Amino acid sequence: MMGGGFHALIARPSLSNTIIAGNTAAIVGGSYLGSNAEASLSHCIIAENSARFGPGGAAYIYNSSPRLPLCTITANVADSTGGGLHFSSKTCWPALVNCTLWGDTPYEISGEETPPENITLTYCNVEGGYDGEGNWDAPPRFRFMGRFDYLLGPNSPCIDRGTGEDDGVDGARIDPRYGRINSSAPDIGAYGAPGAAGWFP
Repeated sequence: MMGGGFHALIARPSLSNTIIAGNTAAIVGGSYLGSNAEASLSHCIIAENSARFGPGGAAYIYNSSPRLPLCTITANVADSTGGGLHFSSKTCWPALVNCTLWGDTPYEISGEETPPENITLTYCNVEGGYDGEGNWDAPPRFRFMGRFDYLLGPNSPCIDRGTGEDDGVDGARIDPRYGRINSSAPDIGAYGAPGAAGWFP
């Protein structure tokens, strides 16, 4: 099976404030997006998924151009390559902004026939680094508190490093220490920018 979390073909799925975690599949642990599945995943966490016999621990993208703003992709595992994201085909044009890709094995991003210039990452924290405006490579310093997984700790380098809209949710609602250093600039990952309000009741 491809896509333990979800599998989309010739569709336009749109997910926000969603966790895709703990899935296992033969190929593609988290998500399979193929054949013109023009997906939008915003403020999503894709974590701890496993592809047992192939690439794409978090997601396998074929002939598709998904948009992933403000996502946290971490701790996913693939058998071969692309522990985080694996792109296949020359007709992939994915775009990621304000995302964290960290701790995926092996490699955060891999491509099969997809030219590197087709893959756009901006203002993303990528383990091992990745070319693109505003990108960097530094441990995100995640914290786990209550029902919130993969929060940014008070000393995270992902705080105030994003681009676009100002923050809409003050992290002090989760940890008072966070509010003392968090400005109105958008944070990186699933809990950054105004749409993060969707995580709260």
